Amino acid sequence: PAVALDDKDCLYVFGGYDLLAGHTLFRNDFLKLEDLSSEKWTILKNSCKIENKSLMISPRARTLLVACGNDVIPPDGGLFACGGYAKSSSGELIPVSEILCYNRSKKDWTYLSDIPNLKKLNIIAVDNNILVISDKIKSNNPDEEDQFIPISKYDLMNKKWLMINQKDISNVQVEETKTDS
Repeated sequence: PAVALDDKDCLYVFGGYDLLAGHTLFRNDFLKLEDLSSEKWTILKNSCKIENKSLMISPRARTLLVACGNDVIPPDGGLFACGGYAKSSSGELIPVSEILCYNRSKKDWTYLSDIPNLKKLNIIAVDNNILVISDKIKSNNPDEEDQFIPISKYDLMNKKWLMINQKDISNVQVEETKTDS
């Protein structure tokens, strides 16, 4: 599952999979542990509204989850879930390209965008309201460490892509998905 710890010491767990007698069951559970000394998990909402429809968040594994503080939108910070893998009806793993935002005060998910040309994700971070997606570049020299380089950047305030596949883009309008308030 994806796991994140926020600035208030709340632990969040999202998605994942179970292996049962040779069968893989993908999950879409979203759980919160109020503080690390607590023994009780809270089940949180795992659906979001897109174009006036409430949709269940698809079960997925290997999603990346990042928790942000009060200086990041939504106004009191939030959680961002990016990518992962789902299982097709034929059993194949398919990339999930969604970026979702969980607003902790409204206790609701919002769909932000699909990640263009998604193959896989290695790391995400948020810096000055910019979601940065980075990829691992293997070093050919065994004495050097592998590096992570930004490959895509998404502006959370203006809801548009700033960089895709290491190419800066400008004046490209990304269509915003309307959500219910």
